Amino acid sequence: MPFHTSIHLVDVDVCRPDTCPGCDPQEECVLAAVSNKVTGVGSFLYLNKHKGDLDMWMTGITLTNWTNDGEEPTSILCLGDFILITNNAAGGVYYTDDLGATLVEHTETDWATNGPNSSDGIDQSFLVTVHDAGHIWGSYDAARTWELLDDAHATAQNLRKVMIARDNPQVIYAVGEDGVIVKTESGGRNWFLQTSPCAGDAIHALWVKDQFHVLVCNDDGEVWETSEV
Repeated sequence: MPFHTSIHLVDVDVCRPDTCPGCDPQEECVLAAVSNKVTGVGSFLYLNKHKGDLDMWMTGITLTNWTNDGEEPTSILCLGDFILITNNAAGGVYYTDDLGATLVEHTETDWATNGPNSSDGIDQSFLVTVHDAGHIWGSYDAARTWELLDDAHATAQNLRKVMIARDNPQVIYAVGEDGVIVKTESGGRNWFLQTSPCAGDAIHALWVKDQFHVLVCNDDGEVWETSEV
């Protein structure tokens, strides 16, 4: 495999027909992974266009602007040819429309103190990122421009993961520190705090099966599931 030495993969994502309408049939699915920073080299984007076959990973693409900052990407979103990578410490995102052939870095002034931790989108027409201090941002033009959707009105806790309900894209959940769970039913315009099953424990993982069925995992290794939120 063409992975560089002394790396670990920070995050991995795959576009799938059930989550990415542009990825059909299954054979067209793309796997994308992003690595930690390798001293003196940088972080890397890795791609696999062959259903994850072990020997079919492409040579890593260096995320050049994040080479010497001592900072690492936090998450990756893959929607076929479009890929979005977040970096909390660098206060920015990388996006590509052509599977990494062209990479563009985007930053916002406010992201210097409240960097992005995670992103989601069903297609490029709406992307959402969650940040430190409860900030939530959205893009309606494939990451070219961004606007603040929530400036800590719902919570001031650092948000770590976000996911859009595939059966109703108006419903979005985000989770983070101190067991916080926030939700919108208006496509990101209005967010409100949810009752948490694990208040006090940071939530690191989120899966939204549908608009009423959510799973979260906290830093105690507990998995919580609900049939309605």
